[in-house]
Amino acid sequence: MGEPSDRDTVGREWNNWAGDEGCRPQAIVRPASIEQIADAIGRAASEDWRVRVAGAGHSFSDIACSDGMLVSLERFGAVLDIDRDSGLARVQGGITIAALNARLAEHGLALENLGDIDVQSIAGAISTATHGTGAALRNIPSQVQELKLMLADGSTLVCSDRRDKRDRSDASSGESADDGGSELLRAARRARRAGCRGGGDAALRAGVHPARD
Repeated sequence: MGEPSDRDTVGREWNNWAGDEGCRPQAIVRPASIEQIADAIGRAASEDWRVRVAGAGHSFSDIACSDGMLVSLERFGAVLDIDRDSGLARVQGGITIAALNARLAEHGLALENLGDIDVQSIAGAISTATHGTGAALRNIPSQVQELKLMLADGSTLVCSDRRDKRDRSDASSGESADDGGSELLRAARRARRAGCRGGGDAALRAGVHPARD
């Protein structure tokens, strides 16, 4: 019997958050690590299946639907590191905005600009340029400092403002799996530490203040 992290579902229907889109893939997999994502991609290649990825399924379109393999990120949502001093957090792509907000708040941090919905995965929010309001406030993807992407051959690509490096080592070796396919986000200080007006938690939750480094 496989471990919970190895579970997949064959022939099960998947529906988005709103319930207006659905599909019945050949397989739905729920990886919890970058190694398991690589394994899933390898399996899909061997079966000649197309692969689609779903975060929280919040999109109202059929963009995540697949008749091959659907990779769900619902179990790929860990917080890997939060550095209060630098204001940086490293997280896996499946974490929801709500869960990330809660973890950042424990460290006196917050994202500087948010929309009015927090059920999306952070990977989905980055991919769709999710934003709140305010001409001087950046949207969510502009707060990303670094991304680790899984490519179709199972290798990883690290993209950042400092480097753009492909790691061709096998993901299962651990050499390219140290941070679990993460996004590195710059979180704003809480209002008083940032020297922002309208201090306190409410201003941060409303996303009405700029970050000051």
